[in-house]
Amino acid sequence: TDNLNHYYSAEALAECASSLGTLGALKELTQISESSRGGMIFRVYRARFAEATLRVTLFVTSENLFEQVLVGRE
Repeated sequence: TDNLNHYYSAEALAECASSLGTLGALKELTQISESSRGGMIFRVYRARFAEATLRVTLFVTSENLFEQVLVGRE
């Protein structure tokens, strides 16, 4: 969405790539849950890398556009 595109500027994307790059190769991506929340679809994933496991949460619109992406250590 426009909100997500505004937040993830070229600088923010470069910072994300730099941070995630230190975790090594992605070994597994598993969807943990999915539910409706506030008119959107809320999804939770577990991303296992060589050096860490992360939790990825997404808010997706009914048009299947990403509204919010949050990534943190599990």
